[in-house]
Amino acid sequence: GVGLEGFLLKPVNPSMLFDTIMQAFGEAVPETSRIAQRQEQEAETLQYIQGAQLLLVEDNEINQQVAKEILEGAGLNVTLAT
Repeated sequence: GVGLEGFLLKPVNPSMLFDTIMQAFGEAVPETSRIAQRQEQEAETLQYIQGAQLLLVEDNEINQQVAKEILEGAGLNVTLAT
């Protein structure tokens, strides 16, 4: 069966999305940090999860496309739930 690692309730902002993905992969989410440190950590983490499979569940088609493009741009393989 397919395991569920986490979920988000709307409204979702990019930070919430990132934090949930990091938690799903067992990465610690920083409480507070400077922007440069966080960007460096995000880049390192994105390298770690590139190629991962992600199921995107969103009922709004525009939001689907935006989220899909962002996530695919980060190197994730996105499947849209139908």
